[in-house]
Amino acid sequence: MNTQMQDAPANPQDSLDLIYKMINTARGNIRTSRFYYLLWGVIVSAAALLHYSLLKYSTFEHPYAAWLLVVPGILLSIGYGIKQGKNQQRRTYFEMVIAGSWGGFFITYVLLLIFMDKVGYQITPLMLLIAGNVAFANALLLRFKPLIFGSMLFWVAGCVAFTLPYEEQLLVMALTPVLGYIIPALTIKGGQS
Repeated sequence: MNTQMQDAPANPQDSLDLIYKMINTARGNIRTSRFYYLLWGVIVSAAALLHYSLLKYSTFEHPYAAWLLVVPGILLSIGYGIKQGKNQQRRTYFEMVIAGSWGGFFITYVLLLIFMDKVGYQITPLMLLIAGNVAFANALLLRFKPLIFGSMLFWVAGCVAFTLPYEEQLLVMALTPVLGYIIPALTIKGGQS
């Protein structure tokens, strides 16, 4: 019975090469994630501000329609993901976990929209808390400290939002992605960690 791993490096130099390859893969994952955090930080902030503005300063009957801004974001995310997939021979474990966690976030978002009357229409604080969970898990996978702190900010914002009237929750929703997604993503200078 062979007890050695088939893929185990044969010598110390091979071990160092494997570690270097894993570090470069993690850096590539951070660069790929940077796009999504910038994109969704801008979209969520813009939609929340537009919703707030329509609710507060207009007579528009459906201010929540501002959230239709997520539709182009979904299309851009899918397009970018397909393009990235064509440039790779295979998906890494990190990429599958990250994609799966955000896919789960989207499913949870849709379910909360369907049942929002059952949660007292407190969808904004709940989405902030859930986004914080997903971002935190991804930040740990990527070992990216600015996003770890950003995800914690989402948790704090979610707790604060529970104490505020709905209109003010939208302002918290607009500010949090700027501080929790966009600023951490911008710390990746030139697309590197």
